[in-house]
Amino acid sequence: MSAVWWSLLIIFVLALLLRDGWKGRSPGKRMMALSILTPAGAGCTFGRSFLRNLPIVVPGWNLIEVLIVVFSRKGKRTGDRLARTSIVEE
Repeated sequence: MSAVWWSLLIIFVLALLLRDGWKGRSPGKRMMALSILTPAGAGCTFGRSFLRNLPIVVPGWNLIEVLIVVFSRKGKRTGDRLARTSIVEE
């Protein structure tokens, strides 16, 4: 049972980290008509998706990230700054 649990946890974390790389945006962003773009105007790749979503899996960082987004001038998440991406409306 332990091996199944850890396998499912690894699959879930990988899906969370790589979700924006599939067709350049996550299913939720697709439903909201949002895109993730690089400074060059290209879509999000799996590598950028990994960097972009990496802060999400760090325990406790989500609480700090709320303050960063609210009080920063650009309103960007840490992951967006790491991957050099931005969210735009289509």
